[in-house]
Amino acid sequence: MSNTRSFRSLDDLPLEILCQIFVVLGSEFAKDFVSARLYSKKMYEAGGDPQVFRTTCIDIIEGMGPKTLKGDSFVCTCALHNNIEAMFRQGIDECFYYGNLDL
Repeated sequence: MSNTRSFRSLDDLPLEILCQIFVVLGSEFAKDFVSARLYSKKMYEAGGDPQVFRTTCIDIIEGMGPKTLKGDSFVCTCALHNNIEAMFRQGIDECFYYGNLDL
């Protein structure tokens, strides 16, 4: 008998486990979160879980230079899932970036 292990992919993990991995990944390592979602269809699905967007840190947007549609879309998706940081960011953008400051 041989003691060899077969290679196992992240795609072999249950979706629930992958979702929990993405919750941690999104809250700690936002840039890696985006990259990991591109790994496979299953990873993309797991990374799209509402709990993931609710807890994702949106600091990834800060270093991207000028505002982009892609960045706004990411923040919007997070805000739709009740991400407090994203909702705050949208409010700040509405007041200052879009010139809707009525004091």
